[in-house]
Amino acid sequence: GRSAESSGNSFKVVNFNASFIKLPRVYSSDYWSNNLSSSSRTIEKYLSGVSADVICIQEFFDDSLNSEYSYLNSFRNNGYESNFLRNPKHDNGVSRGIVTLSKYPIVNKDKVYLSDNRYNGISGTDIIRNNDTVRVVNVHLESMELYLGNKGFTQKVKYVLSEWRRTTLARHYQIKQLNSYIKASPYRLIIVGDFNELPFSYNLSKLDDGLSNIFANVYTGIGKTLNKSQIPARIDHQFFSSGLTPIKLEIRQDITGSDHYPVEGYYSLD
Repeated sequence: GRSAESSGNSFKVVNFNASFIKLPRVYSSDYWSNNLSSSSRTIEKYLSGVSADVICIQEFFDDSLNSEYSYLNSFRNNGYESNFLRNPKHDNGVSRGIVTLSKYPIVNKDKVYLSDNRYNGISGTDIIRNNDTVRVVNVHLESMELYLGNKGFTQKVKYVLSEWRRTTLARHYQIKQLNSYIKASPYRLIIVGDFNELPFSYNLSKLDDGLSNIFANVYTGIGKTLNKSQIPARIDHQFFSSGLTPIKLEIRQDITGSDHYPVEGYYSLD
């Protein structure tokens, strides 16, 4: 209930794959006329209005040269510190990647892993809250890149299978890297993100067994996080280590702009 949320001890962690805010192509005239799609507006409105202590966004987009789309600046103006694992900056001000935003002071930033495509990755952010340090790990494991184009049906099937194999193997190694980082952490951990893995997948079963899953603790139902998916797929997850207690979890299925729904977890520090 409200009392737990607003009590001094609990805090809210949002995890959201924002699909690059569904912006028009940067090199199109639409982009410079700030002609946003309704999907972009929905995502934008959610991001500007969400009140959370920590926000972890995958597929974040920022353009420091276009005031409409300089989202990082807006967050900073709203009192957030940031850790942005971004692709190498182009000279046009545009950055994409994963960002961790915190209302609490950030005292350390780690890049754990960055993929070749430069928008998948894992970063660690140490925040200080009431003299406690918590390490927030923002995860976006390898995505399938499906450029189906005009391939024939058989070619498409072969291509999708090979891409599935490639990314499953990539995520296997990424989870190994994540586990090493988890084991080395001197602090309590919250690990959230788009894992691109279903709850009972082989890869996810290899995640450090000292972690708990907030879905298993405080959520009833399947917990579909993938918008527009025919099957109720959950590939966005929140995990936490001992020393944290989950209070509740909400999947914001009313926010339909992105390919994913935002996931909002509430925790207390023991």
